[in-house]
Order: sequence, then C-alpha cells, then structure tokens
Amino acid sequence: MNLCIVEEELPAEPGVYAYNFSTKDIKELKAYEAAAAIASVVFWPEVVIYGAIGKTLFPKEFADVTKKLQVIKDIPFIKKVISKGLIPGYKIELLKIADISPNPATDKTGCLSFENAILIPNDGLKGEYNLFNDRIFCGYIKTKKHLETLLPSGKFYTIAIISKPEARRIFTNSNILCGLNIVDGENKMLYPLQSYSTSKWDQLGVNIRRCFNKLGATEILIRDKTDITAKVEIDRIAASFDANVSIKKEFDFHEKWNESSYDSQQASTFLPLLKESEHFYQTAQDLIEKPRTGKIAFKESLDVSFGLDVKVLAAFQGSFAGGYNRTIDVEITFGS
Repeated sequence: MNLCIVEEELPAEPGVYAYNFSTKDIKELKAYEAAAAIASVVFWPEVVIYGAIGKTLFPKEFADVTKKLQVIKDIPFIKKVISKGLIPGYKIELLKIADISPNPATDKTGCLSFENAILIPNDGLKGEYNLFNDRIFCGYIKTKKHLETLLPSGKFYTIAIISKPEARRIFTNSNILCGLNIVDGENKMLYPLQSYSTSKWDQLGVNIRRCFNKLGATEILIRDKTDITAKVEIDRIAASFDANVSIKKEFDFHEKWNESSYDSQQASTFLPLLKESEHFYQTAQDLIEKPRTGKIAFKESLDVSFGLDVKVLAAFQGSFAGGYNRTIDVEITFGS
C-alpha cells in the first residue's frame, strides 16, 4: 500500500521522520520515574522498573535498567506516564532523522522517494502510535487505531506527506484533494482513501468504455447483482472504527454509442488499464486478436478493494452492503 497525505503546504522540512526523544536532568528523577521514562522510550507494552524503588538512577545504572526489571503496574505515577507518554523534562515527538535519497531504480510509485516529501516508515514508529494527532498529520488521522491500521508493525509501509502544488506536479491526471490518498504508481494516479473503491471503479469504467469502443462495441451494460442482504464480516470491522456500515452502492453503468469503429492498435493502449478485471482484460485481448459482431455476455466477480487492505478501507471508507466482492452481469453489443 502506498499512502500519501496531501496538505496545503508541508508542515515541516522534507526528510525521513521517526519517533525520537529528549530528556533533561534525568539523574534528578526518582528511580521509578527514570525507569518509567526508559520504558516509554523503548515502547514496552508494560511499564517496567528497577527494583530499588526510591534510589536515584545515575547514567551508569541507567544503561543497566533493562537487565534488572520487575513489572509494576499499579503505581499512580506510572499509570499517568502510560496514558500521557510524558514526564517532566521528557519529550517524545516525530523528528527528522535523515534526508531523502531518491532511488529511481527501486521507487515503484513515483512519489514515495520524492525529495520534496516527508516520509514516515512504519519501523520509524517503533510500534508506538500515540502521536496520531501530531501536527505533521494535519488532523487527517483521527485515532491511534487508525494510525496503527495505516502503518502496521512488521510490514514495509510508508506514509508520504506532500504539498498540494507538488501533488499537482506529480499526478497531472488526478483531481487533487487534501487528505489521505492512495498512490497508483502504474497509472500515475492519486485516489482519495475515503472514496477509493468508487474512484477506482469510475476510472476502470472509463477505461472499459474507451477500450471496447475501439473494438467495435456499440453498447455496454453492466449490472451489479450482488446480494446486498448478506451479512459480511467487513461490516463489523467498519463499525469498530465508527465508519459507515452497509453503504448502498451499485457498481454498474450503461453506455451506448451511435456508431462504432475497430482500431486494435488504439485499443491495445487501454488494455493494460483493464488488469484489475481479469474477465474484461481477457475479453478485450481476444477481441484485439479477432474482432466479432453480435453480442457477448458473461458474469464477473469483481473485488472493489482493488488490491488494498480491506481493513484499511473499512476504517476510512466504510463497508458496502453486500461487501467488497461484487457479482456483476456484463452484456456487450458489437456493430456489424
């Protein structure tokens, strides 16, 4: 998944960012305060402290704390540290850790290694998601759970933050909107995450029309036959994020042309853009090799997540009535 946040202007200078911390006069803190600070820094799931409560930890002992620990959960101060992630003289924030070194040979998106961007890889979060409301996200990530869904531990995901002028320069064929967007590197398009499925379907529909009209089609009728009364697991996931559930949306369209033409060379330029629908792609490929007249009809199973993690879609887009796997009937009529 290639995620891009578009903002009116960059909230900080370009670079690679990660969680970092700073402390002041740490040796003056009591033992349990210092240990709690360390625990927060390394992001342990439980706060752990050195057994000698009340003893002052100096720098030498500070380094050994992780080797001599016992779990203590009920000290009020530590509970406060857990909930707020801060103690006097202690600060944690997203800070720039490196400049960006673009590598055209490995960059598959045309965006994620761009120089004029802020990049936040998931390993830079170190498994901690409390800074979801950091100013760098400009309010587009609402909760800790949403940030963890976008940048889960153990996967090589990166958020790229770019300015709106930069997005317009890179994605010339996209309608640029500020907020969370998904990068389609192959098509050099930017799709808003909150309307990803419908935006991708609309674009696929445009490419289907263009391709088949050049293959002699005079009419295309696509009808969504998905059972929208069926209970689907994605509804539960969407509800857990307070997202819209069972959105009523039909993935269909009807197009009719007064005249048709056959130009296999032009149709071939649109063929790669149909790969997200295997049946449409194969049908178009067959027609490029051998034109036909009359009518063809087929059923298509279409996954309108279009390759994106459905949990991410459920969190930010919601769930469709009947789910993301759609059943559609297709009829294509060709001229004589």
